[in-house]
Amino acid sequence: MNNKTSLESNIASVVNSGKLVPDLYIAQAVKKSLEARLGPNIYAQSKEPIGRCAGYLLDGFPRTVTQAKIATGHNLISSKMSRSLEKESAIDKWPPHLFLSYAIHIDVPDWICASKIAGRRYCEKCSTWYNTSNIFEGKWRMPPILCACKRQTQNKAVSLESTRREDDVDPNIVQRRLADYHTETKPVLDFFQRKGKLLNFIPYHGLDDLDQLKDLIRNTLPS
Repeated sequence: MNNKTSLESNIASVVNSGKLVPDLYIAQAVKKSLEARLGPNIYAQSKEPIGRCAGYLLDGFPRTVTQAKIATGHNLISSKMSRSLEKESAIDKWPPHLFLSYAIHIDVPDWICASKIAGRRYCEKCSTWYNTSNIFEGKWRMPPILCACKRQTQNKAVSLESTRREDDVDPNIVQRRLADYHTETKPVLDFFQRKGKLLNFIPYHGLDDLDQLKDLIRNTLPS
C-alpha cells in the first residue's frame, strides 16, 4: 500500500534524504511498537495502579529532551513542526498508560565507554557479540565478556574470525558519538532529575553489579 502520510513512509523519506529523523517521528515509532507489544488499552479495564500492571523498559530512548517530553505527556503541538505533522496525521499523543515513569542512568565515564566500544567484537562462528576490553583501575573492575568460542580458545593458539562495527573502528567517530551524547542526551537526565524521576547507578563491577541495579529499580518503582 502506497500511503504517503503513513509514519513508515515519512521516516523512509527522511532517511533516504540523508537528514536526521525528527524526534516526533522517533517517539511515534516507539509508541507504536509498545502498543503492538503491550496493547493500546492495557490499563483501560484495570483498577490497579499503573505500577502493578505490566510495564516496559527501553534502552536508548529518549535520547533528546523533546523525545522525553513527548513520552511523558507534554503538549508540543504549539510548535510549527508539531502542527504540520499532526495535520498529516503522522503523530498522535502518547496515551497516559505509556508515559515514562523514570529514567535510569548507567553512570560510566567516557574513557571506559571508549575502551568498551574499542573492545566490541562479533564472533562469526557463534553469532555472538563479545568484548575484549579489560578495565581494572581505581574502583572499576570490568573484565572482558567473551563468547563461548572465545572462552574455549583464549588459552590456545587458535584464531577466530570476528568483525567490528564500522563506527567502532575510528576513534574520532567514537569521540564524536560521546560528544553528541553530552550535547543531546545528557540534558534528558536533567529533565528527569528536575521531575525527581532519575535513578543514577554506577556499575563499578560491570555486569556483576546487575543484581544491585535490579534491586534499585524494584525498590524505587511502585509495587
